[in-house]
Amino acid sequence: MADAARNRRGPLRRGPALLLLLAAGAFLAVPALMHSAPARESAGGGRVVIGVRGDVTSFNLYTASNAFSQEVIDLLDLKLAAEQDDFQKGPPSFRPALASSWEFSPDRRTLTFHLRTGARWSDGNPLTSADVLFTHQAAASPEVAWVGSDVKELIDRVSAPDAQTVVYHFSRAYPYALMDAVEGNVVSALDYGKVPFPAWPKTDFLRAPVSSGPFLLKRYERGALIELGRNPGYLFAPLPRLDAVVFRVIPDETTLVNELLAGGIDFMENVPADAVPRIEAAPGLRILRVPDL
Repeated sequence: MADAARNRRGPLRRGPALLLLLAAGAFLAVPALMHSAPARESAGGGRVVIGVRGDVTSFNLYTASNAFSQEVIDLLDLKLAAEQDDFQKGPPSFRPALASSWEFSPDRRTLTFHLRTGARWSDGNPLTSADVLFTHQAAASPEVAWVGSDVKELIDRVSAPDAQTVVYHFSRAYPYALMDAVEGNVVSALDYGKVPFPAWPKTDFLRAPVSSGPFLLKRYERGALIELGRNPGYLFAPLPRLDAVVFRVIPDETTLVNELLAGGIDFMENVPADAVPRIEAAPGLRILRVPDL
């Protein structure tokens, strides 16, 4: 698998891992991509332009129908915990995100999350357990019919004893309980609750949503461009280090390669084999070969 990136932007990984690196501003040397070294500090600023072949179908994860939408949404909305790309060493581990900590009951049928204090949506409203509870209801709703809803099947119910605590109750103990609980980006109950669940599949959700993640949706031109800007209220400020991430939708593969060679984009993934020699010979460009799950 080969990706191409401009040296001045630093190496980037494909798929969700690529976007997580952008969110964190983690400009890594290739060995660091293989988990042998920590990210270096960056001066920050600037923007990266990524060429993609398809557009988002929704900025609401639970109505989106392609993987690229998930990648963009990961930059806009946080999850309770973030899966690490350490799958080469064994099952992936998780780091805290919206939840600062969690613990299982002794029988492992109850999982309690403790939300970070101070978490807010980009409109200034607090992010609380009510949002997590609403998100689970959307993810499990047959009316919404989320494509990933099967991961919620062994969750009997979710309760919110207070604004900072969320408790998942499982029908039985099983190895993937944590993974299933945190799957899905948390959405705003106040914002998305304005649309009844039965109407979600018929709603495009292509307007600018409130965000909890490192970036905000600044501009969207259907079939052409997605521009994300730094979220000044991000929970983990001063991250992100980038000022902006821009996706240019270029459906034709040949045009995508030509834009990379001409400097119109900084990065593309899934480089066609016949274009590799030209990209390798171009000043300021390099091919990155990275493992994929």
